[in-house]
Amino acid sequence: MPIAESRFTLEDALLTKPILKQAAISEVALITSSFHMKRAKYIFNRLCPEFLLECVEAPTPVCEYELEKLLAHEVRALQREAENIDKLLADIETKTQ
Repeated sequence: MPIAESRFTLEDALLTKPILKQAAISEVALITSSFHMKRAKYIFNRLCPEFLLECVEAPTPVCEYELEKLLAHEVRALQREAENIDKLLADIETKTQ
């Protein structure tokens, strides 16, 4: 099976989707750190709604201060990704009309 060589979460979803479809896979285990799960789940649900996700959160072994920094980053990143996905889906819809 091919590997999705991605650099970030949005690209993970975009590159993984055709691989999973070609392999007729409909259920996916989404495994990521606990602080990142909300954004990863959002991205995969928006870009790959046809897949049933089982979400598994890995613990994030950092101090509370570092975890707060990571969570703050995720809030900003989720806002950015929502805008990127809206644009991407609009572009795809325009091209298919």
